[in-house]
Amino acid sequence: ETHHRSGMTVTQEWYRAVLKTLEQLGPEDLKNLLLMADALPRVFDTSDMVKMLGVSDWTAKNLLKQKLTKLCITSEEGGAGKFAIDSLVQDTVRLLMEDYAILEPSKIVQAAVVAAQKQREQVRLRFCQHVVENVLSIAWNSYPADPKGSYGKVKLEKDNIEQALLFLQQASDKTAIRPLVLAALSCTTYFAAALEPQLVQNCCRFFVAEWAGHDHVASGTCKAVQAIFWIDDKKDEKYGCSPSLKAAKEAIALLADHVEDEEVLLLRAAALRTMGAIERSINAYKSLPPLKSALALLKGVGCPQDIQPDDLSLEDLADKKSMHLKLEYGQILAELSGALDYLPDLEKLPDDPTPAETYKTLGMQFGSHAVSYLQGLTCKGLSEHHPTIALSYEAWGYNLRSLAAIKKSPPKQDGVQVEPSTNDLDQAKIWLEQARDNHNTALKYREHVFGMRHTATALSINQMGLCKQDMGLLHLMLAQREPEQAEQLKQEAEKMMLEAERDIELSLDIRRECKGPKDTLVANTYWNLSQLRLHMANLLGQLGQRVRALEDMRQVLTIRRIREKVGSDKLTKPLDTLAIELGKLSEHQVQQEAGRIEELHRYVAKMKTSV
Repeated sequence: ETHHRSGMTVTQEWYRAVLKTLEQLGPEDLKNLLLMADALPRVFDTSDMVKMLGVSDWTAKNLLKQKLTKLCITSEEGGAGKFAIDSLVQDTVRLLMEDYAILEPSKIVQAAVVAAQKQREQVRLRFCQHVVENVLSIAWNSYPADPKGSYGKVKLEKDNIEQALLFLQQASDKTAIRPLVLAALSCTTYFAAALEPQLVQNCCRFFVAEWAGHDHVASGTCKAVQAIFWIDDKKDEKYGCSPSLKAAKEAIALLADHVEDEEVLLLRAAALRTMGAIERSINAYKSLPPLKSALALLKGVGCPQDIQPDDLSLEDLADKKSMHLKLEYGQILAELSGALDYLPDLEKLPDDPTPAETYKTLGMQFGSHAVSYLQGLTCKGLSEHHPTIALSYEAWGYNLRSLAAIKKSPPKQDGVQVEPSTNDLDQAKIWLEQARDNHNTALKYREHVFGMRHTATALSINQMGLCKQDMGLLHLMLAQREPEQAEQLKQEAEKMMLEAERDIELSLDIRRECKGPKDTLVANTYWNLSQLRLHMANLLGQLGQRVRALEDMRQVLTIRRIREKVGSDKLTKPLDTLAIELGKLSEHQVQQEAGRIEELHRYVAKMKTSV
């Protein structure tokens, strides 16, 4: 709402009040204030003023302590001696710098604006240089040894980083700022989770258009960074899977002849890794070649398709000085472990006779190798809590759980389901306990670095819940075989599944908060929760859980209907499951929940008509 008084809005009155205060400053002080509000970091100190405005230390201190006391505020952010310009003053200055005629300022202010506009680009580029130096220092000096502190610093720099990317696009001489642009884009990749992917992708596209066709390294760098900031959404034709996959392939080709430069080598490997991750989301069988090629690229060997875990010594890349290349190598190992686990579950090719167990065993070996390799780097300065180590433990945990699932339910022979042997179940128990320890380690490391309310931490919490669910189901199987311990095993199973429910609910809560209520990850978590509650209803006799599971499935369908194509298995499978489970409700439940059950029946009928 805008309040009007004497024909002038309150906002206009505020601007006029700010202008009167500005007019009391001398021309030089006013010009410096205009430049400060336009281009300095959101939180700054006198050294920032000296570096970016080109003024003396005495002038900077005099401005803050004498001339600008009404216009700047002391900031608690960043420690003692930090200042921030009042937000209303900053808004007024930016309006003046864009088109001062709007506010009808005095001639004194007009002259100061004109003088500031002449120096504006120079000061903005100094700001960009300052931000890039800060982030590069964090990425190269702090990130390997202190990931928690590094992420904290980058969160404080987030607004400045994004502002710098916008300023660089507005520079008049794009050739002169080429090194600064490439450094700015490269350093963002270490902290992709902290920045807005659309903004970074837009910046990459802008500079690709500037350099396409005549500067392969610059264009390849931009396309690699664009791909790294991909959004996992098949329908998003601007920032999602398809355009990002195309950018990754183009980056790999553009950078192919320049990998003697270590930074280019690192970006090309990251582009190959990203290509593997995107392909896994689209077609899992295409994810392996780029990941193996990335390993081969960093090792400097040929025949990437023939790489096996036994070929990868723990001294890999020992001759490389950069910890970042070693970290990238470890991350690729972990991604390859995850891809191999994911592969047979997603879609089995008709002409591929390879048993699922073979893929998952190979994935387990890569995951184990990734953990050993990265743990070996901790004696060389890598933090034991580093997110890449957490990723490797997570991937290894996936494979152990998948192998345990195969032991619990062996493949059919001649179309007949084979009962698992006692040895199979014992081995499954060993693997699940190890998987639980791995997921717990990943959770501990991620919580240490990111805190509890973060999507990476939520992933580990979700995996802990799924692992506890698997362990609960295994205990119920063992209870059928060991009558003398049946009651104790059932109690342990119920305890584990209640813990699993709490974990998955917490993961859901964090993902809803961080990603929004309609995100794909939120739908996946609702589905996990629904399946757990069905087990609790069917196997533990907790009949009230079935209605809760049906509501979870309804949430899944509501979200996925927005995201998926009509006829997608991700729609039809939960819809069919929901319809089947509705039919299993007891008469008592139907009477008790009559209104809700009837509503669910109508929902299923409507969805089946549309899908």
